[in-house]
Amino acid sequence: MLPESITSLSSLEELDLSECKISQLPESLGSLTSLRKLDLNRNPIEVLPESITALSSLEELNLSDCKISQLPDRCHSLQMLRDLDLSFNYIQSLPLWIYKLEMLERLDLMENAKLKKIKSGVLEMKSLDSLDCEGCENLKEPPYSVCKQGVEAIRKFFVDLAADKPVKLVEVPVAVIGNTLSGKTSLFRTLKTGKRVLTHRDRSSEQDETTRVFQVEELPLEATKVKLFDYGGNRVYHLAYQILSKEGCVPLIVVDLADFAKNVQNKGTEEACRMVCFNWLSHLYLACPKLGPPILVLTHTDELTSAQRSQAREDLLTEAESIRGKLLEEERQLETLFPKVLTVVEHLSNMNLPLFDEGEIFEFGNDLKETSNIELLKKKLNERCEKHIVELPQLWNSVERFIQQFSEQPYVEVSTVLENFPNADPLIILRYMHNAGRVFFFEKIKSLSSFILHRFSEITSVINLLFHHSSPEQWDNHLSKFKVFPHHGREIGKFEYKQLVQRLLYDGVLAEALLKNLLKDSAFPFAVSRELLRSFLMIHGPIEESPNAEYLVPALALTSPGVLFETKNKLQLRLDILLGGLSIPEYVHQQMSVTVLNVLQNHCHETSALKNGVNIAHGDSVTSVVHHLQKRLVEVNVSTSTEELSESWKCLICVTEAIICQLFQSWKACRVTIRTYCSHCFFIGSQEPDIQDNPPWLYFQYKPDEEKPEVKVTDYSGIKPVICKKRSSAPVKVPTPLRFPCFHLTDNEIKKLKEFLFKLEQCQANFEQAQSEDEGVPPVEILTGDDESVVSDSEESHCDDTSSPLISMRLVTVREKKIKDLYTNKDKVYQMSKKRRGRALILNIKTFQQSTRHDTRHGSDIDYANLERLLKDLKFDVAKTQTELTDLSFETILKEIQEETSREEHYRLGMFVLIIMSHGTEGDMLLDHHAKYFSLVSIRDSLSPRRFPAMAGKPKLIIVQACSGDRFDYGDLQEIPDSEISRTPTTVKLCVEQQSSSSTPPVPAAKGTTGLPSFVPCSDYDQPPRSARPTVLNVDDFFIMKSSCESYRSIRSTTHGSWFIRLLVATFYRHACHRDIESLFKIVQKRVRKVSMSQKNDTQGGNVPTSTCTFTHGRKLYLFPGFPSRYRRE
Repeated sequence: MLPESITSLSSLEELDLSECKISQLPESLGSLTSLRKLDLNRNPIEVLPESITALSSLEELNLSDCKISQLPDRCHSLQMLRDLDLSFNYIQSLPLWIYKLEMLERLDLMENAKLKKIKSGVLEMKSLDSLDCEGCENLKEPPYSVCKQGVEAIRKFFVDLAADKPVKLVEVPVAVIGNTLSGKTSLFRTLKTGKRVLTHRDRSSEQDETTRVFQVEELPLEATKVKLFDYGGNRVYHLAYQILSKEGCVPLIVVDLADFAKNVQNKGTEEACRMVCFNWLSHLYLACPKLGPPILVLTHTDELTSAQRSQAREDLLTEAESIRGKLLEEERQLETLFPKVLTVVEHLSNMNLPLFDEGEIFEFGNDLKETSNIELLKKKLNERCEKHIVELPQLWNSVERFIQQFSEQPYVEVSTVLENFPNADPLIILRYMHNAGRVFFFEKIKSLSSFILHRFSEITSVINLLFHHSSPEQWDNHLSKFKVFPHHGREIGKFEYKQLVQRLLYDGVLAEALLKNLLKDSAFPFAVSRELLRSFLMIHGPIEESPNAEYLVPALALTSPGVLFETKNKLQLRLDILLGGLSIPEYVHQQMSVTVLNVLQNHCHETSALKNGVNIAHGDSVTSVVHHLQKRLVEVNVSTSTEELSESWKCLICVTEAIICQLFQSWKACRVTIRTYCSHCFFIGSQEPDIQDNPPWLYFQYKPDEEKPEVKVTDYSGIKPVICKKRSSAPVKVPTPLRFPCFHLTDNEIKKLKEFLFKLEQCQANFEQAQSEDEGVPPVEILTGDDESVVSDSEESHCDDTSSPLISMRLVTVREKKIKDLYTNKDKVYQMSKKRRGRALILNIKTFQQSTRHDTRHGSDIDYANLERLLKDLKFDVAKTQTELTDLSFETILKEIQEETSREEHYRLGMFVLIIMSHGTEGDMLLDHHAKYFSLVSIRDSLSPRRFPAMAGKPKLIIVQACSGDRFDYGDLQEIPDSEISRTPTTVKLCVEQQSSSSTPPVPAAKGTTGLPSFVPCSDYDQPPRSARPTVLNVDDFFIMKSSCESYRSIRSTTHGSWFIRLLVATFYRHACHRDIESLFKIVQKRVRKVSMSQKNDTQGGNVPTSTCTFTHGRKLYLFPGFPSRYRRE
């Protein structure tokens, strides 16, 4: 409590008591009659003494964030007050004396969520020129959509309201959300007709036959009419949800209970709950954190038995509460970091109320006679909507009716409204209608500011025309109806059109000719349609103004595995944006990409769009933004030269600020943590770089009354020593620009920094060379493609128990000029695609059903992880996930291969990799998940030019990790008895890839006989007629690596994976930069043999991998890691 003695300071003019933890003010405070300024913000004062109103000289009073719920009823003397800040409190109503403060110029009511009414007395406050009501979303009089415009809009509202009888209406809509095919449209029509209506659509339909993008209709209720927004569930339409995410709604989520029960079996309860429920709530609650509780509608309930239905319902509600609890715990941890940044999702945070109230849960089956639940749901909607009824002036309603008269036109000119209502000041009315979601009025977008877009169906049509072509099958259907069309004086034919489509689907590059053709059926002019797509952050561009203009559409591009630029010999600035709380929808990440492109559009030379990010080249630097949806983070990288380091810091901060601003403007409840990395650690190749969360040099705070969050960055210009705390070694001193933002560097400072980096490189090179010389191996830098490689002990260390199971090497990139010169030499090497080398399929058969003879292949998950990381670093797209491609039957394996080889993108790629890991036996026979054998030949044939035309004439690499028999190779040693084979080695637990406990391995049976099933090739493999004269044979362009020789076993560690895979990964990381694939295999072969023979425990015998090569025309296969360092659109 404030001491009474302070009231004796009768001449005191200014008193700052902010953040002093004062909970009570003395009644004698009124004796400070000379006080002009009093700051009490951020004190838990809850109740104000009436004496505070006796401060007759007071001009400024700050009571922000004081937990005040009620102001004094009477005021003695505050007539000199000019500035009153009541923001961030719990005030429910304003006392009458506030409206009599004639000198008051500024009144801040921001974030008083319980305030419901501002009285017409505001008209008497002649001096008031600023009234901030941002965040007071429960205001009903005037409506919040009016109040957020400011004092002039509020005054106009009361003047117009008094002029005629007001009109009552429901201001917010009902938002119907849920998975596609969950029954939203059926419910939509059921509510409208009062009878159970079912819509039927096959999942394979080319379009969503029921709801495309979203549907808006009016539903009559007892009190009034309410708008129902039926959101299309198809993922491709999610980008459009932002259009209807306005100030609020009544959320209604539809869950297919039968589908949920099925997902529980396949994915687990938590993931199933997120899929059908929480991920959908994120769309609404992230944008509107103060929404009330959701109504839950469970559909398809009659597809379950009574017991199953009860269990599924209980699982859904229980898991929803569990996820809610996890989110709140995460928020409690974040609150200590961001006490004023977080916007709380009120309903989720109130643990006194269930997430779904039992009285607001409704079940529907397919019974057409069902009516009771329909009436109950309509009654509940009426009850919820009554709380959102507002009174509007008759004039305002007349303006809306006037606009709706133009039902046949896609838009109305603003000038038309101004002409018909010259004295109504219709701009305020139009802003209200826009804020309330009744029309679209883009006042701040110059090219759209003269239009009122009142027909939502036409806006959805624009989005639908572009985005419903989300799969190759839909594009094929579109192409089947193609007609030649003109563009800038020439005709676009079907072949060129197909090329434009492929470029869109692979690179996300949308040619203006294609865009105009897709939008030709839109009711809007092309310029308006294009600007709508740009304003919703769906497209970026044009990249350059020309007849052949192009746009970037990240949502339709392919996904890349990671950063697409070289970082070797360059500095790398990296910053991660970690996203906590409710999961950000996928389309928000694509909006971030467009935002980044918009911010950097005037500073870039080359750009490329990806579904999960963008790459932008500017000068000698490359900026990459990669969205990791599963990890819930956005990675921002800038690869730069020393000369451009200061500009690159500006670019990194600019991109980060743009992303943060977009998140907080549109998704008020998002949770952001900034993680920064030390550039010095990246430069020396440290696997454990120095990181810092929420660094003190970066400050950001979201203020609801501001257009964008406040972002401040400290500039550490100059060269000074700072500490780098590498986790793997002792702290070292490094120059400031390698750790902190540096926006200005002089030539002399750049020179000093380059000298430091040069010495650092020399130290690293000397260290590596010293290691190599000690081992009798020439350093990596001087190895050439023709040199014979000698294996060092350090390279063999990946196969002992002291090494980490996961190999964390850094990929050595191409450095030698003669290797780089081979890149374009089509006669000597296979040509590699630039952005991505190719695609890879990793099939891991780990367990074997219906068999006690075949052990589980423990350690194969480590092999998968190491291979996946290597392939991604080499710029291969790894198809699907490990879970999807583990433990497959032979039929499923063929199906996966057929699905993969049918992808059209392979025509643009340089090679294909197939990896199979399982048990095996003689004759190249492998085992599937059901313990049935299949032949490697059948797999190879499925990749032949006839089956895989996209890779005809291109290299196909097959890697097989499996035994090729049941024998151990002990050389000239006596064979060790079987009883000793199971001994545990002293260094690391090993096992062989056994396929049978029988002493005689099964032999492939001939056609028509019993035994192992034979693979019968389909007609595609029939021998062609002699007149065909094939130029490419079915077995051309293969390189097959096998982990063992015919009739011998392969060795695998149960903790570290197979030796063959580990040494292959390590060899590729270090030597792929200067060796072709055959030379690489020879190194692997020697290393596996050497390591297997040098083990202390020799019960496993030796292991020698083998290979088969059918490369044509004497060409070699180089992978060219990291080259070229910058990718142009192909």
